[in-house]
Amino acid sequence: MYWRALRTRPEGRLDVVVIEARNVTKSFSAGDVDVQAVCGISLSVNAGEFLGIVGPSGSGKSTLLSLIGGIDTPTSGQILLEGTDLAAISDDQRTLLRRRRIGFVFQAFNLLPTLSAIENVSLPLELDGVAERQARQRAAAALESVNLAHRAGHLPSMMSGGEELEQLEDELRHYRA
Repeated sequence: MYWRALRTRPEGRLDVVVIEARNVTKSFSAGDVDVQAVCGISLSVNAGEFLGIVGPSGSGKSTLLSLIGGIDTPTSGQILLEGTDLAAISDDQRTLLRRRRIGFVFQAFNLLPTLSAIENVSLPLELDGVAERQARQRAAAALESVNLAHRAGHLPSMMSGGEELEQLEDELRHYRA
């Protein structure tokens, strides 16, 4: 499998490694077939650095991102996020780490279809312990900042894909606020 990483480094000090993959592999069994989705990948990403992973369909890009993001664990090797080995902590700890330190924009937006725009934006805040009223106020301000206040009560199915993407980007930005 072939893929490559495209890296940009902004000016300034970048000596803090935030993500490190060490000889990571991930294998799956699909019936009688064993699939080696990721094979011996090592990389590091420093603070402030942007990294793009490019490759053909089926080359393991999404699997690698799921490993780096703590959604899945490697078959072998290590993924370190700010020095924490993601495979060495519990599922609950990985969930908290994802919620507080990692943001994903999936190909499918993954908004909860039965929740309104404001509920989708406020839910991560509430899960992090922000009081419902304060979470709703922050969510309303966030929707206003991306010109979606008029869609606060709408379900994702009532919004265009662009509006869903704006909402999700906003949700991820405020996730860590």
